[in-house]
Amino acid sequence: MLLVNLSRDIGGTFFSSFLNYYKRSKGLQNKITIGYDGYPFLEPLTGIGWYSFHLLKNLSNYENIKINLYGRTFFPEENSNNFYVSFSDFKNLRIRTYGLNQNLFPSRDFWFQIMEKVFIPFFILIDRNDLFFAPNYFPPPLFKITSPIVATIHDCTFKVYPQYLQKETLRNLQKYLPETLYQAEKIICDSKSTEKDLIELLKMNERRTKVVYLGLNSIPFKKDIQVNKPYLLFVSTIEPRKNIVGILNAFEILREKKYPFNLILVGKIGWKCEDIIKKIKESKYKDYIFHYYYLKIEELGSFYQNAFCLLFPSHYEGFGFPILEGFYFGCPVITTRKSSMLEIGKDGCLYVEEDGKSIAEGVIKLWENKDLRENLIKRGYEIVKNFKWEKTTKETFEIFLKVLK
Repeated sequence: MLLVNLSRDIGGTFFSSFLNYYKRSKGLQNKITIGYDGYPFLEPLTGIGWYSFHLLKNLSNYENIKINLYGRTFFPEENSNNFYVSFSDFKNLRIRTYGLNQNLFPSRDFWFQIMEKVFIPFFILIDRNDLFFAPNYFPPPLFKITSPIVATIHDCTFKVYPQYLQKETLRNLQKYLPETLYQAEKIICDSKSTEKDLIELLKMNERRTKVVYLGLNSIPFKKDIQVNKPYLLFVSTIEPRKNIVGILNAFEILREKKYPFNLILVGKIGWKCEDIIKKIKESKYKDYIFHYYYLKIEELGSFYQNAFCLLFPSHYEGFGFPILEGFYFGCPVITTRKSSMLEIGKDGCLYVEEDGKSIAEGVIKLWENKDLRENLIKRGYEIVKNFKWEKTTKETFEIFLKVLK
């Protein structure tokens, strides 16, 4: 069955490619074909995953676009879904996936290796993409691209704070990103801060970079989720770069001063978190600290809406998506002026230093000044209106068109 499906798809692809070539030569077609890296959808979605998802969803609604989505093309047949998200309502989208039967000879693992290393580059070649889009820094190494590349660089952590990255992630960025920066026709940056880092630290020519801000769509939420209030909220991966230690120090100061807060941390456990986990377990206020590994988007919205404030005092961010989510749900944001945070938060955040004492003082300031808290909420509502996925998609598509001219 697998060979039948492969043969049918390959034959159909060759015919479709010939037909598209003929129509273009006769001036009968103006559609562009985009190859899209789907690897961000192979694990639970966080910042980059949601960026890739919303951009893909909006691009698929463009009538003059055809999209080929490439991910882990071959997967166990018994798995009903190769991705963590559904693309059932996406238009103009083709997903190359094939289920492998467990009884394959000589073994399914053998065929996985063959298919991944041979067929994926072959598919990309015969699909005749006009452009390949890498929403997560660089195309996967096995993707031998024969068309122009547009890539999104979300931050330069690997240069500014390499000690905060997992060794494998750092190694991949150091190995493959320079090639992408050299080959890509255009580099999209989430913020001016990231663009500045690329130009200064990696000597990028600013004519090859373009800032396109992320967006935020309407987010559903459940009103019936019960959490103990008041509580301080943190949303992101639990890792050193996010300054969780500063948050925990601030929380201890607040509890010592008899402020009645709980602390809710939402995010998966990241790299080099041993000291953070140990600090939580050994805290004398650990009974007031709650960690949620992953929440559905509608559940997360409820946590934002009921929080006293969002603590986001990161050491470094390429964009800082939780800031916009806080704005959207009327959750005051306490953050730092580092990297992109001031650029995104503008005058809608309360800015503090990175140490626990300064963070705690910020929380106390909001607790004692209700007018300040209300003003930040109002400013947040206004600022977030300027960040729409439709705008992000439009500006990204305009970059594609310029590359293909």
